[in-house]
Amino acid sequence: MEREKKLQIELEMSEFAYLCRMLDAEKVVGADNERLFPADPEAQQELLATGLQQLQAHEWLTADEEGRLTTNQHLVMLVAVVCSPDLVFTATRYGAEDRQQTISYFVAGPYLVELFQTDNDGYLLSRLPEVGAVLARWEALFATGAAAADPISLQLEGTAFAAARREAERGEGSVLARQLAAAGVSPAARAELVERLARLSPHGKIEGAAVRGTALHAFGTLLLLQDDQGGGWLAQSDPDGDLLTLTQQTPATLRTIGRQLFAAVAAPV
Repeated sequence: MEREKKLQIELEMSEFAYLCRMLDAEKVVGADNERLFPADPEAQQELLATGLQQLQAHEWLTADEEGRLTTNQHLVMLVAVVCSPDLVFTATRYGAEDRQQTISYFVAGPYLVELFQTDNDGYLLSRLPEVGAVLARWEALFATGAAAADPISLQLEGTAFAAARREAERGEGSVLARQLAAAGVSPAARAELVERLARLSPHGKIEGAAVRGTALHAFGTLLLLQDDQGGGWLAQSDPDGDLLTLTQQTPATLRTIGRQLFAAVAAPV
C-alpha cells in the first residue's frame, strides 16, 4: 500500500505533539495531555523540536528543492479529525490491579479515526471505514464468556436496584428477587439471576459526546459489567430519570446498543 494511503499510522509522542500544535489543538480526548502539551514553555519547545526532527527523519515532513516543508496530507487529515471532531467516543476496559485501556474514536464529516496510546508511549491512528468497524472493535475489546442464547433485558429503578444489589451481596436477596419479579423474571430463573447480579463487577464503559465549538453536548454512557459466571451485562441509565436498563451482553446486543449510542450522541441538540 502506498504511504500516502496508509489507513494506520504510528507516531512517536513528539511527532503527534508537533502535529497537534500545528493544528492549534490544546487537548486531545484519550491522550496523555500533560505530557503531550507540557505547561513548561521550555519543555514544550524541546518536545516540538524533537517532533519536527522525527517527522522529517520518518519522511512525514519532506522538503522540496527550495527547502519548503510539505506534510503528508493523509497524516494531517487523520490528526485533524482527532483535533477537531464532530463526535468523540471513548471505550475503556478495566483490567487487574486498577489498570485500564482506553481507545478513542473521533468522527468529523465522513471520516472516522481511532486513536490509542501504544506501550512505547507513541500514538496509533487508524482510519476506519464506518460505524460497523467501531462496533466490531468494541465487541473484541469487551469480549466475555459464553453469550446467552436468549438474552434478557430488564428495566429497573436504578437507585432501588443499587440498594437491593448491595443487600444481595451481603446474602439478603429477597428485595432484589421482588424487583426481578416486578420486571417479569420467571420464578424458575429468579434465584439464579439474584446470585449473578449480586456479584456484578465493572468490566468497562463506553462514553460519547457531540462537540460544539469547545463544548461537549449530548453525552451518552454505556456501562459494561461482568458476573461471576463470566457473562457480560450492558447497563444504561435514563438521563431524564431513574430508569436503568440492564441487558445481557451478546455480540448482537452490544452492536445494537452501540449503534443506538452513536445515534443518540449524533442527534442534533
